[in-house]
Amino acid sequence: PVGPVMTEEEKEKAQQEQINELVKKIAEQLEQQIQDGAIELESLGQQVTIRIRENGSFPSGSAFLQPKFKPIIQEIGELLNTVPGEIMVAGNTDNRGINSELFDSNWDLSSKRAVAIVHELVKIPGFDRSRLLAVGYADTRALVPNTNALNRRRNRRVEISINQGKAKQSEPVSISN
Repeated sequence: PVGPVMTEEEKEKAQQEQINELVKKIAEQLEQQIQDGAIELESLGQQVTIRIRENGSFPSGSAFLQPKFKPIIQEIGELLNTVPGEIMVAGNTDNRGINSELFDSNWDLSSKRAVAIVHELVKIPGFDRSRLLAVGYADTRALVPNTNALNRRRNRRVEISINQGKAKQSEPVSISN
């Protein structure tokens, strides 16, 4: 034996500490953007989500990432580079139909916004592209009901989620009398 083997519980605790550290680091680095309301941070179990609000990052109805927002995505990417886990970039829209020659639908717009952010992340030296996943949800994952302009604005966002560890699998159940 090489030494004490970590129990599942210890492993989980270590992973949770790593996630808490990451959340703290992101919050410190992006303090200004969080204060400005351009970014929200959410941590749930083994997943950290960086929610990028539309205002500041993309012009309305467009998948063109604002140049002034690129350094922020780079900062996020550099932080993500320091932790393991799968990174999912997901675009979300409100439920208003799209009236544009550039995009066929909200599916089109939401996935192109996700891809625009992925393109920034892969520019970071040494970034592992195999960890990335780009997804477009259109209006299917609303945070709040699309009942007014303010709510619709909240729903227009791109979320970068870091998933640490695998999905939880339960132990096989043995049935004994």
